[in-house]
Amino acid sequence: MLNEDLKDLFARRPFRPFTIHLACGRAVLVDQPERMSISPDETRMNVFTGDGHFHLLDVSQIADLEVA
Repeated sequence: MLNEDLKDLFARRPFRPFTIHLACGRAVLVDQPERMSISPDETRMNVFTGDGHFHLLDVSQIADLEVA
């Protein structure tokens, strides 16, 4: 199940950018809610960057969430 804190940050209006910190030390910025999508089973998510690239994340590897 997706962390409730992540769901809250994703749904917050007005939206505030946040950073997802992974267990491996990688950090991914979510700067707009339209750039993030969550799989139906809530185990994976995509975060698209402004230049058209994307990060495919395993939700179980999220170590921390940081609001900008």
